[in-house]
Amino acid sequence: MIRAIHLTVLALGLAWFGIIAPAGAQNGQGLNLNDGQGGPIEIVADQALEWQRDARAYVARGNAVASRDGLEVAADILIAYYRDTSAGGSEIYRLDARGNVTLRSADATLVGDEAAYDVRQEVAVIRGQDLILTTATDRITADDSFEFWQTRQLAVARGDAAASRADNTIRSDILMARFAENASGELAMRVVDATGGVVIQTPTELVRGSQGRFDVLTNLATITGDVRLTRGTTQLNGDRVEVNMDTGVSRLFTTNQGDRRVRGVITPGDVGGDE
Repeated sequence: MIRAIHLTVLALGLAWFGIIAPAGAQNGQGLNLNDGQGGPIEIVADQALEWQRDARAYVARGNAVASRDGLEVAADILIAYYRDTSAGGSEIYRLDARGNVTLRSADATLVGDEAAYDVRQEVAVIRGQDLILTTATDRITADDSFEFWQTRQLAVARGDAAASRADNTIRSDILMARFAENASGELAMRVVDATGGVVIQTPTELVRGSQGRFDVLTNLATITGDVRLTRGTTQLNGDRVEVNMDTGVSRLFTTNQGDRRVRGVITPGDVGGDE
């Protein structure tokens, strides 16, 4: 089974890599290609399918969809660029998707405004103001871009990015999420690294800092850099905090012993009030 993190890189990469360039134009609403490495790739569109010889590209317009083996890329316009190889054949090296982009597999769905996939580097970049990636257990959003790295099973979300599972959410300017297979055999978030304006929100606490890491498997978050922990009207300050998302226990530390102490303003009515 192809897992969630492969949604972009396989649907935009392996499904196109090595396709032999056409000997003549293909027009109409459907196109069936075979890359010689797997099953056929089906491309359909409501308006037209074009072969642009000078641009060395296929263009599908109007609710265009490229699919293979349960993977699907849909957009207003799909453009597949090809080039000659040293072996004398041709290969697809880039795929662009423009307008109302949806990437979908059995495990995940990602929506955005436009996408581009570099086949050689195996990197997909999806842009838009309301980017949303959803899986059975996780949700990642961003207002600028997503990057997917196939071999590293890595996703990078930029621009007011947020990653959430159940009632726990981590936000920052940039989120880097690493995926691994969970007990159900699906790829899910394993570790999330956060940089810039980090905020972790749980049902009982709000934690702010400069950098952070959320270990999803252990449900333990570590935040560093001018840390502020807020629970109700109680505020605690330090250099590093460890938050156990399961137990609700938070431990605050200082890294400059002798120069700075952990500080807190505790409101008696808030102590134990959430437990």
